[in-house]
Amino acid sequence: MDVTFSEQGTGRDWSAKVLHGGVHVGTIRPSRDLAFYRYFAGPANDIIYTMDEHDLSPLKAKITAAITRTRPQARTPAEAIYRFV
Repeated sequence: MDVTFSEQGTGRDWSAKVLHGGVHVGTIRPSRDLAFYRYFAGPANDIIYTMDEHDLSPLKAKITAAITRTRPQARTPAEAIYRFV
């Protein structure tokens, strides 16, 4: 299953849903000072981020690698979220 990113908004309102096989498994949001992009694992998590990067492309690559690495043991995309965290 592919990991895709659905981006919306701009500036502080920008975010990207992280989708694994079409299922929402996390969200990327900018930090308040817009210096970092942060990944929040889970569809409803907006408090604790699991990784961050100054640039969006390396963060997307890390997220994709982490999710696809956990996928062989996971039965559903939801299980991949919790194996990743």
